[in-house]
Amino acid sequence: AAIIYSFDLTVSGVSASPAVTTAATWFVGSGFGTDNGDPSPASLSNSRFAIGFNTDGTFNFHVISGSTSSSFSSGTTFAVTWVLNDSGSTLSYLGPDGQTDTVGNGKWDLWAGSTLVFDEKTADNSSAPLAELKFVFENTSSSGTITMDNFSIAAVPEPAEWGLLSGIGLLAFCGLREWRQHGAGLRH
Repeated sequence: AAIIYSFDLTVSGVSASPAVTTAATWFVGSGFGTDNGDPSPASLSNSRFAIGFNTDGTFNFHVISGSTSSSFSSGTTFAVTWVLNDSGSTLSYLGPDGQTDTVGNGKWDLWAGSTLVFDEKTADNSSAPLAELKFVFENTSSSGTITMDNFSIAAVPEPAEWGLLSGIGLLAFCGLREWRQHGAGLRH
């Protein structure tokens, strides 16, 4: 499966002293509970990313395994696009920057607006299905407001499904053509 999650994110009122690396986390996986805690066991999570709060009132995106993005201004809305691929092959998709991009199997990309923040990050557990999205804001040593809006979830067809979709499209086209010829009295 491959999924593209998109949403508008606004982080405001950030106050952190000291800086907090993981203030809130997004998870994709299966079997999550409804509590405000990380999925347990961790194997339920396919992939995750977090945001951190900085002492200067800005925030950054963070890969739990280590990478941290440059800082983003608090109070600005960013269109976040998270592309996750567990399709069994490399996925090509149209990035928010208008260019064709790829993400390998068992990997994910994260965009903020038209900026590719993280490229080809490895899934935590690619055997966990891409079935549920969970957000956890559990940090108590800092403060800030996280607002999300305009969610879009798009399942990307598997390569094998493209052939089926193309075949259905071709049949529909041929049927329409036949109908037009018959309906217009063009049959001989």
